[in-house]
Amino acid sequence: MRQQAYRFLDLLRTITFAVIWLSKAPDISPAMSYDPATIAILRRALDEVVRDSRFYRHKSASALEIAEHLLARAAAGERNLEELKSSAFEKLIGNTKQFPNQAA
Repeated sequence: MRQQAYRFLDLLRTITFAVIWLSKAPDISPAMSYDPATIAILRRALDEVVRDSRFYRHKSASALEIAEHLLARAAAGERNLEELKSSAFEKLIGNTKQFPNQAA
């Protein structure tokens, strides 16, 4: 039980760092601003992905990388929660499918 609590706290720190970093990142274009509903969807997608057991099993991407991926999908116009999560899980399992506005 204690190990799960430590893992949860570590995850919480990672998510907090990702949100702070992404909100202050100098390379985010001012044109890339989102309405509160979109921010809520992105936050929910990130939370649900990093809480899923697949995130721990396939540790091929950090929470920060998942957050960046979700932002790239949103910049490409994606707003559907399930599509965002599906895309993030594809990134986790190493699917090489490329999305618009996303580098390899």
